[in-house]
Amino acid sequence: MKPAHEKYIPFVPLKMTRRAWPDRELKAPPVWCSVDLRDGNQALIDPMNVREKLELFHTLVDIGVKEIEVGFPSASETEYEFIRTLIEGVIRVGIFLLYIWLISRMEDIRRVFMYHGAEHKTINCLEHGDDLTPENIRRYSRFHKRCGTSFLLIVMIVSIIVFLFIRVDEPALKFVLRVLLVPVIAGISYEFIRLAGRSNSRIMDILSRPGMSLQFFTTREPDDAMLEVAIASVEGVFDWREYVKAVRNGELED
Repeated sequence: MKPAHEKYIPFVPLKMTRRAWPDRELKAPPVWCSVDLRDGNQALIDPMNVREKLELFHTLVDIGVKEIEVGFPSASETEYEFIRTLIEGVIRVGIFLLYIWLISRMEDIRRVFMYHGAEHKTINCLEHGDDLTPENIRRYSRFHKRCGTSFLLIVMIVSIIVFLFIRVDEPALKFVLRVLLVPVIAGISYEFIRLAGRSNSRIMDILSRPGMSLQFFTTREPDDAMLEVAIASVEGVFDWREYVKAVRNGELED
């Protein structure tokens, strides 16, 4: 079946002087914008709560809708809290990304990030069962799914989702709940990072991309001296030769 925008014969444009828009042609389908979370929600006798709105939001994203109106803040308290929580989360992530970008411009921090890259390349080499030599390590990527930078970003994203369900009007109680939920958020984020490091599925690869992209700023290609430091650090923790032997023999679980 042909796409809807290809089934019909296009109109013949009118040639009119001093007017540009009549000559414009639609050659692609329009971008659909879902208003189900805004106008659709207000039309319901019993409007959706935060949990229901979040579930519908994920459904719209899964369908493939690219533009979504998430709500109308002045319509109700639920709408206001939903929008405010999303905006607060976006601002927090934005400040975090700006901070990472700014410090990555500093010479000393850039050198720290080179050591960070050396650490990742060394672990990637180790997990692939190669001997830890600068020549071998240099071939591997400086990005890693279990990076602490990715963990921080995941914590922020998980906190946005969790705090969408916090419905407390008292500021002091809301603050206490947010503090108490820190271990829960950290635990969820840790399990995600742990699963991402063990899984090679396409879904986990897609979910890991934001954190991996952030490593463009927090890692740099190291020199050989830094690779030697990374190797010495691994040797100070455990016998990597036995580990590599176990990887090659298939003795380690996935």
